Amino acid sequence: MAVETLQTRMGEIHVIRPDDDPETVYLRAEVGSAAELANPAHYLRAALAGNRFGLGTNGAVLSLGDDEKATVYLTQRMTADAATPEALEAALQPFAAALFRWRERLDLEAKNPADAVEEGEVR
Repeated sequence: MAVETLQTRMGEIHVIRPDDDPETVYLRAEVGSAAELANPAHYLRAALAGNRFGLGTNGAVLSLGDDEKATVYLTQRMTADAATPEALEAALQPFAAALFRWRERLDLEAKNPADAVEEGEVR
């Protein structure tokens, strides 16, 4: 598996090219730790709602790692032919926007869940 790390304003975004699937490329980034949330179930319900048809994630998918921190990841699947430098640059903008919104939501829910937006809603 080839992994390239891009340094962006949103932090590290990994470009993953699996050895066993040369037609696929993934963008992946850490959103944060669900273990830090006052009410993780609320955030995770919102994340699952955001995953519905990719409407709350700009077509990416939120997932939960199996580590102790319960790391939340955002992952975008692309075809390899769509991962030209130009297409990759274009894909990074909506991916980074979704990453920002879900990090902001995670931070709000960790600090003050009452200030978080309604369940399933992404600004």
